[in-house]
Amino acid sequence: GGLGGPIERGTFSFKAPAGTYLLSVFLPPDSAYTAGSPQTVTLASGKTLTVTVIVSANTAKITGQLQDTTGKAVTGFAAQVAATSGKGVWQEGVFDRTTGTYTIRVSAGTWYLGYEIDPTSGFISLREPGITVVIGDGETVIKNLVVQKAGSIIKGQVTDPDGKGVFGA
Repeated sequence: GGLGGPIERGTFSFKAPAGTYLLSVFLPPDSAYTAGSPQTVTLASGKTLTVTVIVSANTAKITGQLQDTTGKAVTGFAAQVAATSGKGVWQEGVFDRTTGTYTIRVSAGTWYLGYEIDPTSGFISLREPGITVVIGDGETVIKNLVVQKAGSIIKGQVTDPDGKGVFGA
């Protein structure tokens, strides 16, 4: 909920009101580590809570290319490709817009891929990670991601119960 702060040399500290929180650590793209699962922590008023977050070494890589339905690389647009563990752990990859390729460093396990692509590209993003990759220590898995062209149009109108268009909808 908007609380938090930077991690510097493995440590972090930030102020928060008393309460119960889900503490997550987010590491930068291409990090050497994967953060542990989010932890539920309870902070008492006026107290300091010390939390240890254990990370795993990223010994594996998921790599591939964003491709259209004909297998051609999608290039020239910004995109983000990321993997989630399904347990709240998130790893963002590095995307090369000139080649359409991506690389995500991950720890061994099951990961779910998703991507966001610049909407001016004419392609649709897959924000809900739904492509499964199982990977072991030291492995590299190549997973090309097929992006769908937005070639059709949905039109509509928002109306009130009397059938009049709603302003500002």
